[in-house]
Amino acid sequence: MPGPTPRDDADTSPDVDLTTDAGFVPEGIEDMTKAQMVDAIIAADAQDQESAIALIEALLEADLQVPMGVDADGNSAMGAVMTEVDEVVYVAVFTSMEAAEHVREMASEFATMTGKKVIGMLRPDMGLVVETVAGKFGLVPPMLASIRETVKSREVSGELEKLANRVRAGAADIDELIEVLLTSKVVVPTPDEPKGSGGFTPVIAMVDDAPRVVIAASFEAAARSRGEAEYAMSVDGSYVFSVVNEGVGILLNTVAGSVDFPPELCAAVVTKHMLAAQGQAAQGQAAQGQAAQAQAQQAAQD
Repeated sequence: MPGPTPRDDADTSPDVDLTTDAGFVPEGIEDMTKAQMVDAIIAADAQDQESAIALIEALLEADLQVPMGVDADGNSAMGAVMTEVDEVVYVAVFTSMEAAEHVREMASEFATMTGKKVIGMLRPDMGLVVETVAGKFGLVPPMLASIRETVKSREVSGELEKLANRVRAGAADIDELIEVLLTSKVVVPTPDEPKGSGGFTPVIAMVDDAPRVVIAASFEAAARSRGEAEYAMSVDGSYVFSVVNEGVGILLNTVAGSVDFPPELCAAVVTKHMLAAQGQAAQGQAAQGQAAQAQAQQAAQD
């Protein structure tokens, strides 16, 4: 299948965490469209993670030119220009018609779609090649899966933020917020680098002389704890309730404010939803993970 190929390092591109602040800012950014920002970042050919994050952030909002073909049912479908690398099929998209000039014979029809829409429409086993006049950038299927998960998480966080703000304004009941929290991901700011064992060192706030474990509706909201926590991790809301000790509450931060869950309310939630056993199991798994890590470190020293 003819067409553009991913950059040589596309198959080893890092698994990008889009929650990290992007440090790369193209010159003249104020006058650029998102597609032009993608052009500028690819042209800079920077290999650091900050540039990769900035590229993907711009790509999600950029209006891309997508070569259209016909599917098995005769319907219009993207994928008129594809290439295969290491048994992975990559769909090509372009930041401008100028960049797509060399494939016009293969694709007479183009559609304009945002990068977010394109990535959402791709099959999970497919990769993506973004081509500009200056160069190309390849995204392998695992990275695209990570981007989709981040986009989904942001959408959920946005809804959680809105509901929390409605509770703060008295326009929604806190029980409704609790039900959503128990089935959503929340962000936990922590002073320690997450180790993947499931445990975390919380940031503690005092409300009415009682401690609260601080969580956040989004990574943006978690930045309110930046003075006490250098890191943040995403966990299930039900997990946080299950591991909060007796006499301790939860403080949910949003970008605009906070919602307080007093200790007695947290205890009632744990009882109602039978979360105590879940918390004990999670703490046991975390302890086992920490013990295994200590044994490994001791073995390495020996």
